[in-house]
Amino acid sequence: MRFDDLLDDWLETDDRELLDHFGELITEIVGARLAPDAEPGFDDMAKRLARIREQGWLDFAVEKDTTDTVYFEALKRLHRRTTPLAVPLLEVWSALRVLSRLGGSDLLERTLAGECVTVLAIDDLLRPGDGSGTGWIPFGDGATVLLAVAAGDGVDLLQVEPGSAAVPVSHPDPTLPAFTLSPASTTTVGHLDRAGWEGARAEVLVAQAAALAGQAQALNTDTVAYITNRVQFGVPVGSFQALQHRAADIATEVYAAQQVSIHAAEALGAHTAPLALGLLAKAFVAKAAMKTASEAIQLHGGMGFTWEGGTHFGLKRSAYLAMSGLSIAECEEGLGRWAIDAPELLWAGGLDDRGKRETMEDGTA
Repeated sequence: MRFDDLLDDWLETDDRELLDHFGELITEIVGARLAPDAEPGFDDMAKRLARIREQGWLDFAVEKDTTDTVYFEALKRLHRRTTPLAVPLLEVWSALRVLSRLGGSDLLERTLAGECVTVLAIDDLLRPGDGSGTGWIPFGDGATVLLAVAAGDGVDLLQVEPGSAAVPVSHPDPTLPAFTLSPASTTTVGHLDRAGWEGARAEVLVAQAAALAGQAQALNTDTVAYITNRVQFGVPVGSFQALQHRAADIATEVYAAQQVSIHAAEALGAHTAPLALGLLAKAFVAKAAMKTASEAIQLHGGMGFTWEGGTHFGLKRSAYLAMSGLSIAECEEGLGRWAIDAPELLWAGGLDDRGKRETMEDGTA
């Protein structure tokens, strides 16, 4: 069994076929690799997103039949390519999922109908401020932005229409040009209480973990193919034992990242500490993804540093995902604060509360 097939073996057949169709669509939409001087624009991005909507994949994120497991796996499939899609679908889907927590809204319906492109300000959902300025907003110069502002124990959700002062900002991924906004005016969409806000935060962190796991898998697959086919001194470089050991280390990191992201997706809905689970998932998977990306660049040799090689696109998307919202260090710090405050630590192997429940049921200490 191929390594990639092994990583998909846990899926039900119907779900695997559905996600394969989604992956094929994304491959068609990705198109040619960016030129070094290319600057992706909002209009071209919106056309790609329109194709996704026409195929029924925009409302996939909020359909009643879409389980959390399949949703997060779709995000993984979205990023299972060395050259990522130049569409902020993670931010768009996340915005739809957050809006659905309100029980429906006009902005939700407008986005699903293709009347606007709504992206979630992920930084601001995870670290809400006063609304005077935002973190990175991909394609924020033309998108409608869903912004979270601290209000009591929860957040107010604000709608920022295109036209607010948008300032381009530098970040790792050139395929997702980002902006910060200084909104001149906003419209209140709704309010999330503390439980709703923490649930939304946890969901976004698990979504980022799934995307990072997919990106790591793509870089691993691409690297194995390269060292298998690249010939040096008359033999494939993959026949050198030192490189085989490094490739095996990458595969171990990728497999562990996949398992953590799968566990987080399956356990999130009913977990007793969903935010802690989200923090753990992103911290663990992001570390594995960044290590995989770094090794992929190294194992590609000189080609890993060239624009033509393309491996750097996967590195940059991985860095963007790892740095946006909460960084690895911030996730670890949040986990530490949770552990200090928790009256009883859950099973440390994955914040899984099954062991605790079993102990309580049989009465053992």
